[in-house]
Amino acid sequence: MEKQKKMKLDQRCLEIINRNESLNSLFDEVSAIHKEAEEHYKIKILSTISKKQKEHFELQWLFFAYLFSLLEDIHRYSYLALCEVALYEKRLEEKEDRSFFSSRYFLSNASVHIIGAWERTFRLSGILYGHDFTKGTQIKKIYQELKKKDEFKDTEVFLQFKKLREDSNHLPDIEDFRKGNDHGLSSHVKFEKDDDLKKLANSCYENGRALYEIIQFYIFRFQNECFLRRSEIDLRNFGWDLKIDPAKLDAITSIEFKRELLPARIHRCREYITGYINAFLAIAQKTGPFLTKYDENSIYILQHSDVIWRLSEANNSLGYAYSLMTKAVKKNKELNELEIYYRNMDYAYYIESAISRIYSVYDKIAILLHIHTGEGGRSNTFEQFIKRITDENLKNELLAIAKNIFEREEYQELNQLRQINFHYIVKENFIHIVDREWSHSYNMVMASKNIEILEPLITKIMDYYLDDPVGMKMNNQ
Repeated sequence: MEKQKKMKLDQRCLEIINRNESLNSLFDEVSAIHKEAEEHYKIKILSTISKKQKEHFELQWLFFAYLFSLLEDIHRYSYLALCEVALYEKRLEEKEDRSFFSSRYFLSNASVHIIGAWERTFRLSGILYGHDFTKGTQIKKIYQELKKKDEFKDTEVFLQFKKLREDSNHLPDIEDFRKGNDHGLSSHVKFEKDDDLKKLANSCYENGRALYEIIQFYIFRFQNECFLRRSEIDLRNFGWDLKIDPAKLDAITSIEFKRELLPARIHRCREYITGYINAFLAIAQKTGPFLTKYDENSIYILQHSDVIWRLSEANNSLGYAYSLMTKAVKKNKELNELEIYYRNMDYAYYIESAISRIYSVYDKIAILLHIHTGEGGRSNTFEQFIKRITDENLKNELLAIAKNIFEREEYQELNQLRQINFHYIVKENFIHIVDREWSHSYNMVMASKNIEILEPLITKIMDYYLDDPVGMKMNNQ
């Protein structure tokens, strides 16, 4: 333990990541055991049983496939979080290099993956230890119910979670960090420089380390036990029945890439976003004195700049993903073969990063809509805010634009995709590679269209802001 404390944070992350070889072998072993059992069923048993028995067997295979895929997703998210903490450390040392993403970019991603891994961990635990999901599906609710069970209190899940949530602040700190980034004012603005986020980076590491212990605990259980299907569990409630529509993906994505509509859109969006970044720089002399302390004036300024910077990160993520795809095609490689720094940090990684940021921009915009119109609530999500708008409210141009965006297919698809990826399972990880590439490409197009349709709303909000850049008029209302 003493030796580990002396190691740099990125080295400690890599030490855990290096366990992947043995863990992956265990995953392969469990998968082989169940494939062999499935083949035996098809060859020896299928023709001898009734239709009802056949349905029972098929539901059992589906149940196992979901549980196993859920554990794989926990592993993927935990691994990515540790890679991101290591990259946070690396990019701190390269902070003068502006040609790649910042240290806080990767730390923000790590917080998303940590919480996503815990959501999946407690869904898996809830299924295996008899949680009644009608009583709640959130981590806190499942934990409260499961810790009443002695069987669960003997598990690695309970031990590690209690250490992180009740015996320390490692998990609460990450939860607050992620919530601020996704739904409120990005947490890093409270810190003077990225180096000050090291405590949060260490908390991400501690969560990643704990999750690896849990993954090993569960893979050993999978190795030695057969989990009987709980008939009251409907996997459709966990997004397991989601299908992709190849015809729809092909129709839209082919045109986007053949006519180069996607790169042109990314470029146009970069231009309008850069215009507002320059607008903030142009008034820096006026706003600068108000940013020396964290109060209502500085928060007002930061709430507006935060939207623009997060949108810029999202658009840059899409641009970077597109460049990786283009390079892979030129080198005659599969799209996922071109990786940056670590395995699985490929084009799809940056598309997912963009989607989470665009989604967060919508919720940050909801706060600005409240500030500039007085409607809704300060802590409303974008969806909650729009659903509270009345026909009378739509006389306000800002609210009318927002409502129009909310009703568009592009927003609805992005909203659904983010909910599935964060709360359920990333379907692209469990489908054929060709379908996976089409699906990721479609998601990329849809994400870029969301940045595009946001322009009139951003323009109107920025008109309000530039007329009152430090919130003096707002304070006098």
